[in-house]
Amino acid sequence: MLRIRYLFSALLLMLLFTACEDIFTNNVFSNFQRDPDNLSKDQLLSRAAYVGGDRAEAAKLYEALKTKISAGDDAEVFLVMTNLALTASGVLDELQDLVKIGIDGDLDDAEALSGALDDKLNNVNYTYVQEAQQQILAARAAGGTVSTDQYVFVTIGLIMQEANEQGTRVGDLTFVPDSPLASFVDEAVADLEAQGKSGTALRELRIFLGSE
Repeated sequence: MLRIRYLFSALLLMLLFTACEDIFTNNVFSNFQRDPDNLSKDQLLSRAAYVGGDRAEAAKLYEALKTKISAGDDAEVFLVMTNLALTASGVLDELQDLVKIGIDGDLDDAEALSGALDDKLNNVNYTYVQEAQQQILAARAAGGTVSTDQYVFVTIGLIMQEANEQGTRVGDLTFVPDSPLASFVDEAVADLEAQGKSGTALRELRIFLGSE
């Protein structure tokens, strides 16, 4: 159970380098509704900038864009798709309580840390978590620059999915060292370091998933 602190440490390390307001605050235009099915790909990509934290709108835009993209698209398209899928999944909303725990300095309270996620396992749409992971892989294959926060949020979403499917607490999860999720994190660390960025936050998650 105590190793769950590594998961929260990863989240807090990532947030040190990310504007929390940009992650968790709804954009003022998030309620501006248009029918995504009637928009072109370029219009959908422009509209994506105004989704904010609107999960339903993000899902609509994601599904509309999914019908218009191809493997040959620019990496930036896949990165936008990653963000839309993360928003639609609800992972960003559910992590706000975790940030509060970190700010309050309660990282030694393993029960509180696990409970902050355990109570939210049913609130996440894991289909979109998986979609976000696939869009990251597509962006990387296209030569795109995946950000630390995209990697961290997708990884935490996949950890929550694992707990939900196993019917267990996040802090009680066990992983084999070479699990697909652990391999995804290893590749993410390598990618970030190749970009000249710190992979520390993801290394914390790697410890949570099992020894490197």
